Amino acid sequence: KVTNTHVAVSNGVAADIKKLSKQKNIKVIYNGIKLNNLNKIKSLVSKKTIISAGRFDSQKDFSTLLQAFNILKDKLTDINLTLIGDGLENKKIKTYINQKQLNNLVKLKKWQNNISRYLKNSTLFILSSLYEGFPYVILEAMSFCLPIVSTDTPFGPREILDNGKYGILVPMKNPKAMAEAMYELLTDKNKYQYYSKKSLERAIFFSENKMLRAYKKIILKELRQK
Repeated sequence: KVTNTHVAVSNGVAADIKKLSKQKNIKVIYNGIKLNNLNKIKSLVSKKTIISAGRFDSQKDFSTLLQAFNILKDKLTDINLTLIGDGLENKKIKTYINQKQLNNLVKLKKWQNNISRYLKNSTLFILSSLYEGFPYVILEAMSFCLPIVSTDTPFGPREILDNGKYGILVPMKNPKAMAEAMYELLTDKNKYQYYSKKSLERAIFFSENKMLRAYKKIILKELRQK
């Protein structure tokens, strides 16, 4: 017997599935994060590291993030950017870095499954994507108490950040707005610490145990029906 319930990782994805198919019985279960990595609330330090991670392709739109950082570096000193990933736009990213003479400020790291050590030593996490399903990397960053700046892209970030309650949402393909959001967090100690605390709260909400309980409930229901 085919299962009666389908699972989507976000409400946005669920709505999209309903539009594109006849499937109506869709349960939303968010991906969960392990809570053993939870860290203490962060405070602003003099040397600030902005971090982002993902495939180097058009979807992730690292071009906008680089443009935003190029704006920001003229306003702030002691900042740097770490990009973790690899992909088709690797050459494009390196070309921009060279053209804008950002070599001493932007570090490129090859993709790796565990980026915990980079998140632990960073100040701020940025998601610049044009579309997502459920960007798990935001939760990873939140578990390290990193304040979040994310594009308001379909789907996921708005749900994770609860319409901006737990992080700052900015328009897609808008480097100026992204730079302003980063500047706001990196120059206001109280606001920075506030969003660091909010990240910790939200990571706890998206616990892995909560996710597993939700799947267990569905599986047991399906077994009873069979």
